[in-house]
Amino acid sequence: MIAFIEGKVVEKNPDHLIVLNQGLGFRLNYDPLYASRMPGLGDQARIYTYLYVREDDLSLYAFPAAEEKQLFELLITVSGIGAKLGGTIVASISPAEFALAILNNDLNRLTHIKGVGKKTAQRMVLELKDKLSKDQNWASDEGLAQALQGAGQSQASGLTAEAMAALQVLGYSQSEASRAVGQALQEAGQDPGLNELIRLALKHMAQV
Repeated sequence: MIAFIEGKVVEKNPDHLIVLNQGLGFRLNYDPLYASRMPGLGDQARIYTYLYVREDDLSLYAFPAAEEKQLFELLITVSGIGAKLGGTIVASISPAEFALAILNNDLNRLTHIKGVGKKTAQRMVLELKDKLSKDQNWASDEGLAQALQGAGQSQASGLTAEAMAALQVLGYSQSEASRAVGQALQEAGQDPGLNELIRLALKHMAQV
């Protein structure tokens, strides 16, 4: 799979870029909602990509950040969600907000996304919640335990469990989620909010 492409943007359109790399022009598709976050014409850029392969389709899709690409990869595992709808969902909601909506059965938030009806929202919740680990043994991680001591045990424990669950919905393993949330707690300081904790954890994941 092509994880990312580095090159010069030689053409920019509302729904795709053409990136020149070693004499080859790669067409990178994206949802129009992403247009403002994509590199501009003439820019040298690294763009995260996913090669979408179907019997009648072989296309490269582009994403502004690695975590958004990962959410796309998760979404297209859901029955009935293809590349187009998956791209729209990723462009319409942050990975952290999406994970919380899945965890909280928030069908109202999910159905506000263009192209997502009630049945699709229910299917996402049903299929993606199954990806959560049944065994939340995050407290055994040494780095996480140290972070909890400095952040207020009871409150941080609840936040940590929710943040780890959100990361696991996005496809990270329990150990990966544990390390990232531990680092996020240390960076966030006292009384971090859940959204902030998930945002910082995703940032650390992207740096790995």
